Amino acid sequence: MHQSLRSVVLIAVLATGLFSCASTAETDWQSMQDDADGFVNAATAEDGSLGAATQRLTAQDPPPADDGGITLNFPSEVSIDGAVATCFGDGTAQLEYSVTSEEGSVVSGSVDIVCDGGETEIPLAERGDAVRFSAVLVSGTGAVVAAAVSGGAE
Repeated sequence: MHQSLRSVVLIAVLATGLFSCASTAETDWQSMQDDADGFVNAATAEDGSLGAATQRLTAQDPPPADDGGITLNFPSEVSIDGAVATCFGDGTAQLEYSVTSEEGSVVSGSVDIVCDGGETEIPLAERGDAVRFSAVLVSGTGAVVAAAVSGGAE
């Protein structure tokens, strides 16, 4: 009986030690947001910038609604040359984008972005009065996605 009790106690102590040593890394939201804000500030300071935005993602987020995400609206139709997106955190995000024009036409697509701070170019040669971005975390625990649009008035 004493042998069984000692075995149970030993197993419990070892299990507690193992679980306490396991990584319980917290998501560093402030650091990720600071990196994304730095990207946005640099991108919007460039000639031809039409705007930029960030979106925070967690693994628990539901898929975005059709009208969800972030929309950059312009007072009139502009020439949209492209966009650059990046992701800070861990895992991979899928970024959907769409450009709408005054006539109501829509150009859309999506790109997968590895959340390592690298930049992903999105070539767009469109005219439009709004650009919408909507992201979802495909893998990982948390990330902040940033996207910047460039172009100009014609």
